[in-house]
Amino acid sequence: MAASGAKSRLWQRLWLALILALLAQALVSALLIHWLFFSDPQQAEIRRAMFRALMAAQGIKPSPWRHLLLSPFTGTVLTALVVSAVTLPLMRRLTRRLETLQQGVQALGAGDLSARVAVQGNDEVAQLAQSFNTAAARIESLMQSHKSLLAYTSHELRTPLTRLRLSLETLAAPVPAAAREVALRAAKNDLTELDALIDDILLASRLDAAPGQSLQREEVDLLALVAEEAARFDVEVQGDWITLQGDDKLLRRAVRNLLDNARRHAPGSPPQVR
Repeated sequence: MAASGAKSRLWQRLWLALILALLAQALVSALLIHWLFFSDPQQAEIRRAMFRALMAAQGIKPSPWRHLLLSPFTGTVLTALVVSAVTLPLMRRLTRRLETLQQGVQALGAGDLSARVAVQGNDEVAQLAQSFNTAAARIESLMQSHKSLLAYTSHELRTPLTRLRLSLETLAAPVPAAAREVALRAAKNDLTELDALIDDILLASRLDAAPGQSLQREEVDLLALVAEEAARFDVEVQGDWITLQGDDKLLRRAVRNLLDNARRHAPGSPPQVR
């Protein structure tokens, strides 16, 4: 509530500062005019007489109120008031946009990752609103990516961990040497798979944190790359020669994961690569 009260008084403080500045300018102008034209009593009296004669020639009777309205100080004060009245809507519009931006920041800080603010105008406040929307979208994308990564991690790590636990139980039991050798080999394979999964997780996090900056683009022979990775799985590759710009390590990892998934989820039919 305190923040809301301070927020609602911002335009009032700006408006009051403008009025005080204009009134100070009016006072300085009046003092300057008085010093230039009325500091000498004789010349001041001559000017007053000329002014009264001019008023009489126009048929205007002298009046203290009329004299006050026609004084330079009064004119400057009225001008200051008119200027402040004109600028008040402009100040209110500016502070209202700032209030909207603050509400968006508060919503984002409260956990609403979909919070966005309307971009109005083409000034610094509009650029600030656009920067906020870009940052909020980036944060939302990172959080969604991290959620997906967490779900992927919990799913993929469970299988090798289960196999590794079974292998350790086998090694702890009194079993023949051949069975111990099989369990030891399986445990090593599971550790290798876990290490590869952790590399995938770290790589995905790095790419999410700095998309495009972790890529090392170079000329890649795609058919040769796929054939080398397919040879690990005893899979033949058919296709035409093609080169492209890409990251060799990431492309190899993508092909390797595709072949591994194909072999794991379709054990009855060998993978085919074209």
